[in-house]
Amino acid sequence: MTNFEQTLMEYPEKIEKLQLSILKQGAVIAKSRDAIKGWEAEQMSEIAGNKEFSNAQKRDAELNERKNSSNDYLDSVDTVDKLELKFKKDSIKLERLGNEQRNYRALCYNN
Repeated sequence: MTNFEQTLMEYPEKIEKLQLSILKQGAVIAKSRDAIKGWEAEQMSEIAGNKEFSNAQKRDAELNERKNSSNDYLDSVDTVDKLELKFKKDSIKLERLGNEQRNYRALCYNN
């Protein structure tokens, strides 16, 4: 077996591992987004029940104030942003691995 063939044989496992990792990342991101939306809905429910925030503009301003003053919320948003960046980078890496696999396959068949 040539080096090209040996390298080509390693790609399916690498690709599968990365695909599974991306799948898990997607699930974590979705769950985290849902938690953030739940927190926002809870806050809006509290705000809507308060007569002090009688119009949409006041309610939006209060929600933004609560978002900016909640360390848990800000940490959650930061975590999701980091997870999404990793997800995107791993997706690019997966595409690169697929391209490399096709290139090695072409080299093996042309020799």
